[in-house]
Amino acid sequence: ALIVYTNCMETVAVIFGGRSAEHDVSIVTAISSIIKPLELTRKYKVEAVYIAKDGAWYWDDKLKDIELFTSGGIQDYLHRTQPASVQMDGGMTLVKASGIAGRKQSRKIDIVFPAMHGTYGEDGALMGLLDMSGIPYVGCGVSAAAVAMDKVLSKQLAVANNIPVSKFLNFNKAELERQ
Repeated sequence: ALIVYTNCMETVAVIFGGRSAEHDVSIVTAISSIIKPLELTRKYKVEAVYIAKDGAWYWDDKLKDIELFTSGGIQDYLHRTQPASVQMDGGMTLVKASGIAGRKQSRKIDIVFPAMHGTYGEDGALMGLLDMSGIPYVGCGVSAAAVAMDKVLSKQLAVANNIPVSKFLNFNKAELERQ
């Protein structure tokens, strides 16, 4: 009998950074708590996908090095690198120029591990994009993320379901300024 061994390693895209005020926290979370431990298992091909503060997406192994971010070298990197494109076609494929005669490099993603914090990440926005493209991801879905991000709504849902919560007062910025 002929036995053929193939590379069965799943490709995991870890998405981090973003346009949130919690951009920098997301970088630390992604690199130290997700990318490095996943790579240590030797079970996954881990792709670092960094979303810059302007919303451009970058994909490169260099983005796995925390030193790039702590040294300020990320700005140089962004100025000399073209953003990657992301094809959402019943899945997710990362595409970037390889620098060799206009060739492109691509990688089909099996699963996404979001490491985004705050707006456009843990609020359900990224999960919605992934749901629309049909790509599986780690974590809760859109509804749960949106409710958890909206602290007033989450307390109101708890109260409506007879779950004890501490007393709270909610108000918006305009109401606060009128006081």
